[in-house]
Amino acid sequence: MKGLRKYLTPFAPDQSGAVSMCYALGGMVVIVDAGGCAGNICGFDEPRWQPDYGKDSRVGAVFSAGLRDMDAILGRDEALVSKLVEAAGEVNAAFIALVGTPVPAVIGTDLSAVARMAQRATGLPCIAIETDGMHL
Repeated sequence: MKGLRKYLTPFAPDQSGAVSMCYALGGMVVIVDAGGCAGNICGFDEPRWQPDYGKDSRVGAVFSAGLRDMDAILGRDEALVSKLVEAAGEVNAAFIALVGTPVPAVIGTDLSAVARMAQRATGLPCIAIETDGMHL
């Protein structure tokens, strides 16, 4: 029975906690992942993710960056920023929060630089939250 686990580890509270905090503040939360982490966060950790898309509303919104292999490997940050500009036009957010996941942590993505690029492109305050999905 080598490898049998009696207890399952919890979902990554570092990124889930960051998303919950930013959502409550009316931010546009972008989980920088390929889609898997966002699915777990929205499906299990943050059930309030379904936003009211009315332009007069200050409800948070949660997006996945939808990184693809080559985007992540080649560091196509401009593609991510253009997605952020498009998404920011769809919601009425007070700010943008980029929340890290294991993929950008492993390949060394500079989320702070991406946040600065996004802030210039959107005109919204943008912060980078350097989580990696590995900490309690």
